[in-house]
Amino acid sequence: MNQGFFSVIVNAIKSRIMPIVTKLRMYTSLSYLRTRVFTKVREFFVKLLDIKPQHKNDYYTIGNWMVSKKLAFAVVVILGSVSLLYIVMVRAPFGSFSSADGIKTYKYTSAMLRIQSGTVRIKGKGGYLAYEGNVEKGYVSGYGTLFDRDGNKVYIGSFDKSKYEGNGTLYYPGEVVKYTGNFHENLFSGNGKLFRESGAMEYEGEFVAGMKEGTGMLYDTSGNMAFTGTFAADDIAYSQMVGMQTSELASAYVGHRKVYSGSKYMGVYLSDIDVIYSIPVDNEEIGDASTIKEIYVLRDYIKFGNNVCSSVSDIKEVLGNPSYQGDSYATYPELVGIYEMSKLKSVYSGAPEMDVVTELQDLITVNSYTYNYPVYLYSFEKNGLVYSFLTRDSGGSGFDMYFISSMDEGDS
Repeated sequence: MNQGFFSVIVNAIKSRIMPIVTKLRMYTSLSYLRTRVFTKVREFFVKLLDIKPQHKNDYYTIGNWMVSKKLAFAVVVILGSVSLLYIVMVRAPFGSFSSADGIKTYKYTSAMLRIQSGTVRIKGKGGYLAYEGNVEKGYVSGYGTLFDRDGNKVYIGSFDKSKYEGNGTLYYPGEVVKYTGNFHENLFSGNGKLFRESGAMEYEGEFVAGMKEGTGMLYDTSGNMAFTGTFAADDIAYSQMVGMQTSELASAYVGHRKVYSGSKYMGVYLSDIDVIYSIPVDNEEIGDASTIKEIYVLRDYIKFGNNVCSSVSDIKEVLGNPSYQGDSYATYPELVGIYEMSKLKSVYSGAPEMDVVTELQDLITVNSYTYNYPVYLYSFEKNGLVYSFLTRDSGGSGFDMYFISSMDEGDS
């Protein structure tokens, strides 16, 4: 009985409230409001254009002409409405605004940009200033500056069809210069300078498709020049050093070096380019004319063109099957490399046993060393050179060092 009583009350309340809710929904709906506005506007213009004069006072006298006051008012209202419609419906979506200096600003989605030429400003998504500079037929072309959301410069220089083209400067976040020089289709191309995030110079020379390619100069982390030579696929072309005279390499490399002097050979470690080479100890000076037979590279990867190989299986895909593989013992320059790498990370079977005495900061005398340090060797032939990779075992999953030698040269 109570439930029936409450149902009657609820239904009575609903019958009173629902018509009000229905009317509120109707009055607040977009279609209703649009219809009401259009109806009022139409009624206004119908009355406005009902311009039949009833008396001579309903006219303006202009010379010999009599102009209806209602007609004049109608013309003013219509022109004002058209102007307002242009501003609201045309200018705003096209995103064109003029500043005090006369440079127009457009939204990045503005259709008007497609027909603009000259200097403009472009706002990115969110309203920040994304670009200021020249445009041509809808493209960013000519000289200009690109900005990030924080107002920092991203790039300043030449553009062509919205791509970096010609001379320019690219920045790290915070406006630290990353690269300055020539670009082609957004990539470093031609001559340029590459900088580290610290601001120190990293490389100066030739680029192709965004990579170091050709002749260039490499700098250490402090910005001091370390090496001048040939680069390929964004790295030093290490093969160029095989067969080079030690005097030539001494001129090309001016960075930090360390000499491990043993009973028969000296291992020269060029730390800024991760290279070791060995020469006989009977040479009075490192710079004496002696041919470099092998170059040992302390890297766990190698580049062949655009291929970056970090395992023997990767290398096989590029060079095919090895010309030799098997157990071996590390040679003197290899031991020097393993000894140096072991200071930073675990490689092979750990640091080799070496009795060393530091004579000077960069001169170390090696009194004795182990002769039976085991490694597993894979060798591949390519273009008259032998590329040999030192792995821990026959699995060949990875390597920490490799060396390059001529096909007609023996071990050192």
